[in-house]
Amino acid sequence: MNVDLAPVVTLRNGTKMPLLGLGTWPMENAEAAEVVEAALDMGYRLIDTA
Repeated sequence: MNVDLAPVVTLRNGTKMPLLGLGTWPMENAEAAEVVEAALDMGYRLIDTA
């Protein structure tokens, strides 16, 4: 599977951060775990679980 990565922005300290991410609110723990695993498999690298 060829996955195109999300565009990134370079922060002032040189760190590159994806402009596209996954938010997990208001998922329950089991659902969030399943969705995060699928998102990582699809190429997501920014996951907000706060």
